Amino acid sequence: LGGIEELIRKAKSMLPDIESMNIDQCWAGLRPETGDGNPYIGRHPENDRILFAAGHFRNGILLAPATGEMIADMILGNPVKTEWAEAFKAERKEAVHR
Repeated sequence: LGGIEELIRKAKSMLPDIESMNIDQCWAGLRPETGDGNPYIGRHPENDRILFAAGHFRNGILLAPATGEMIADMILGNPVKTEWAEAFKAERKEAVHR
């Protein structure tokens, strides 16, 4: 809420007339992140028929082409770089990156 309050405060300083306006709706674009900052991309550890790509946080739009290519290769049975498969697998040992 602090972020919203800050935006409203700044908006009021630039456009004082908005003080009397009502907020019609709010939206939050949540961007899930993993503990180590690397997304999960690959096969489910318990069912290799399930593929997933999640936890990209702010980089989802930037990583979409490479993620899509990696998932497509997995679906088609094409080789995937071993270092990528290891770096992004769900059952990796995560080091917290903050």
